[in-house]
Amino acid sequence: MTDIFDDAGDESIGLEEFHRRIDAIDAPLYGPEHIAACARELARLGRNPDLLWGMFESVEGVEAIDEFFNAPQSFFLGAGKTHYLRLNVWLPENAGTAYREHERDLYSYELAHNHDFRFLTVGYFGPGYETDLYTIPEADVDAQPGQTIRLLEPRRERLRQGRVIHFAPYTDVHVQHYPASLSISINLIFSGQQREHEQLLIDTQRSTVLDYPKLSEQSRMINALQIAGFFASPELDAAIDAVERDAANPRLREAARAAIAHQRRESRA
Repeated sequence: MTDIFDDAGDESIGLEEFHRRIDAIDAPLYGPEHIAACARELARLGRNPDLLWGMFESVEGVEAIDEFFNAPQSFFLGAGKTHYLRLNVWLPENAGTAYREHERDLYSYELAHNHDFRFLTVGYFGPGYETDLYTIPEADVDAQPGQTIRLLEPRRERLRQGRVIHFAPYTDVHVQHYPASLSISINLIFSGQQREHEQLLIDTQRSTVLDYPKLSEQSRMINALQIAGFFASPELDAAIDAVERDAANPRLREAARAAIAHQRRESRA
């Protein structure tokens, strides 16, 4: 079941202190004590009212601001030795406008999905979005599009200010709904995570996998391998061979094999 932490404290910390504390946590990585300690510190960071303004004051001009975008609605807030922070902006429904479908896709509103990495998120500003939460068994995380999966422990929660939600990779599924008004959350993401399975888009009514996200990191890497198959160099060949040999994700290994096969066909032509 997705972990939720409601911290009733009042301590507020800045970014530098947050990074120091997270890097200093002495507990088994991703174990209950480690996650609970991270949640406490993220809640304390979330009580700092100056994060937004400090970020904008630290850059000069539009060109500099663009460097802080991870995605159109996401800002990079900084990193420690073991983690980094991302600030996400959530807009209310833009009903009746030409942008409605674009915004729904951009923000993944009303679309059930899991994640291929572990993170914690805290409500920072505004009412926060409501989210439907599910858990899928580990045996179902490799389901293919069209296959049935089990969606367990359904419930609805809201990422209100100060609340921290921990999303485990692959097994935690959620559906984000439009917030009533502009809302902001801060994500704590751990560095160096190995992506062993695909991220999934899920039809909760039919308990079926719909597809893989087209903009996921795995899909971007597969596209890069498809392009690499049209070129040849010792460095590129070595990189493709390394993916084919070492990648944990079977689709990446398959894409690397296809790139190698295409290179061989081109060399014989």
